Amino acid sequence: GSVAQQRASIAAAEATLTRAQADADRARTLKAGGWVAQANVDIAEAALRSGRNVGQAAELAGFASDLQLRRTWKLAAKPGTPRGARVVGGG
Repeated sequence: GSVAQQRASIAAAEATLTRAQADADRARTLKAGGWVAQANVDIAEAALRSGRNVGQAAELAGFASDLQLRRTWKLAAKPGTPRGARVVGGG
C-alpha cells in the first residue's frame, strides 16, 4: 500500500492500543482498591434503595461526585445505573 495507507493503519493501531491500555488501567485501579470500591458502591446502593437521590448516595458512600459513583458502579459490574437502583418515595 501507499505511505498514506500505512500511516492510516498505524494511526488506527495506535488508537486501539491506547483504548486497550485505558481499559487495562481501569481494571487495575478497581483491582487495587476493589474491595473498598465495592463496599462504597454497596453503601451507595443501600442509600439509593432507601430513597436518597444519586448525589446524596454518592456523598454518603464517600464518592467525590455522582459521576465518580456512576463510573465506579459500572467498573464494579453492577447491573443498570445508580438512578435505576433508586426507590422513589422510599424511607
